[in-house]
Amino acid sequence: MKESKRNLISFIGYILTAILVLTGTVIMFATKAKGGALISKGFENFKFFTVESNVFYGIVAIIMAITKFRVIKGKINEVPYVLKVVNLVGMVGITLTFVTVMAFLGPVYGYNIMFNNANLFFHLICPVMALITYIGFETSKPIKFIHTLFCLIPPFVYGVFYFVNVAVHNAYGNFDIDFYGFGANGPVGGIISLLLTLVASYLITLLIYFVNKLVNRHR
Repeated sequence: MKESKRNLISFIGYILTAILVLTGTVIMFATKAKGGALISKGFENFKFFTVESNVFYGIVAIIMAITKFRVIKGKINEVPYVLKVVNLVGMVGITLTFVTVMAFLGPVYGYNIMFNNANLFFHLICPVMALITYIGFETSKPIKFIHTLFCLIPPFVYGVFYFVNVAVHNAYGNFDIDFYGFGANGPVGGIISLLLTLVASYLITLLIYFVNKLVNRHR
């Protein structure tokens, strides 16, 4: 497949991803909360990493679509390097959401809840669409390996704020505040959960980085 055609497909993919994120966001605000540890309403949903990562990547997808359109039209030669890094950072965030739901939250809370209403978009459709677009059709040259470390910033910052909030309220295992239940085993368990999240985030980063690099190598 020619690079021009892959650029066009990735442009369409980013547009679709942004539309899907917007759709999930609209459903999120339109759906009435029915209670539960992982159920909130309106802007309260932005306490969840899931919502934050999806909305962030939705914005990134819009910027990527505009940039890809400029590449297609010959206005620029390639995606600016900083945007490449931000794109990977966003990809890791939205993929971390997908992996967490499939491997942890789904078995604990039930996939029927994890894929209900807006969650269907945020937990499954948007991450899968983003992954297909990035891994399969993103033609930009990979970023420098050292810059993959930037992908640890969002989960680290979120994790620190999350566990500080839990500690301040002494809410270990209190699902109203410790809604993910990561601090159920106390402060030590919380630190271990954060470290495991960072390890998982970087493993996801490496997987996405090297698979995309491998795909580009065979083009």
